[in-house]
Formats: sequence, C-alpha cells, structure tokens
Amino acid sequence: MKKVIISGAIVSSLLLAGCTLGNSVEDQVTEVLEATYEKEQGYRDAQEKLAKSESEESALFNEVMALTQEELEAVKEKTSKLQASLKDRTSFMKKENQSMEDAEKELIALQDIVKESKDEAYAADLSALEQAFSERYTLHDEVNTAYSKLLTLTEEMYAMLPDDKTEQATLEEKVKQVNEQNDVVKKAVEAFNASTKEVNTRKEKLYNSLESNK
Repeated sequence: MKKVIISGAIVSSLLLAGCTLGNSVEDQVTEVLEATYEKEQGYRDAQEKLAKSESEESALFNEVMALTQEELEAVKEKTSKLQASLKDRTSFMKKENQSMEDAEKELIALQDIVKESKDEAYAADLSALEQAFSERYTLHDEVNTAYSKLLTLTEEMYAMLPDDKTEQATLEEKVKQVNEQNDVVKKAVEAFNASTKEVNTRKEKLYNSLESNK
C-alpha cells in the first residue's frame, strides 16, 4: 500500500519589521499590526504542535500498515495512539482557528483608519493593506475547512484499521480519499502562504509611503 502523507505543516509568518514612528497614521497602523501579531500567537503555537503531531502520526501509521492480520492486538494498540493523536490535532486546529478569528477582529481598527484617511498619498496603500489582510483571513478559513474534512476522513480511516472485517479494497479507497483531501489542504495552504507574503509586501509599501510623505 502506498504511504499515506497525513498532512503537510502549514507554515507562514506575519513579519513585523521595525519602523520609525513619525505620525499618527503610522502610529495607528503599527498598533493594529502589533495587536494582530499578538492575537496570532495561538496560531503560531498550534502550527508547531500540528507539525510535530503530523510527523509522528505519519510514522506510526506506516508502522500499522507494516503489520499483518495476525498481529491484530498490535494494530489495535497503535491505532489507539493514532486516534489519540488525531484528537490532539483536532484540538490544535480549533485553537488555531480561534486565534485567527480573534486576530481578524483587529481589522476593524484598520478599516477605521482607512475610512478616516484624508491623504491620498498613502490612502491607496492603506486600503490595499486592509484588503490583503482580509483576503488572508478568508483563505485561512478555506484552509480550516479543508483540514477539518481531512481530519474527518482520517478518523474514518483509522476506525477501519483494527476491524478484521475491513476489506482491503475498502481501506485502499479510504486511503485514496485521505490522500486526495491532503492535496486539497496543501493547495489551500499554498494560497494562504502567498497571501501572507502579499500582506507583508503591502505593509512595507505603506510604510515606505508614510516615510516619504513626512
């Protein structure tokens, strides 16, 4: 049977480069970015835990696949560990999602800055940053949806492992579904990571605009 890649780690970071505070708009934007970064701490913590669990879980799954039907007790024991790990991953993902939801609420302050902006010199850059942030959180919602489906399919697959009535063809079909959903997750993650880079690019452009208009 082909090796099942449970899931790839979702890696991205919101870089907060140091900048010189010079005017009220810059102060306000910096405050919003710092608040957002702090709210996303739960997301970053969850990412580390998810990556570790995914790696260990994948290795353990491969061990189960190497066992024979005559080693059913060992299969049951290892499957129990897989299911416990999956439960942990579900918890980590919920905490990550909550962290991102809390961070997204900080966008309200950024939206207010955009509305109150009177200087056309940086208004467009400010608006573009706000839109980039909004798109990033929308894409994370898509990651969460795809990952949640992956967890469900994986749970169904694990339930089949210790059942001696599970047909090989049935298990292989479930493995195929898990792999296909894993690909969906990877594509969603790639889009999210690209949006994070866009946020950082827009942030840098805005600060350059603010600096040049002092």
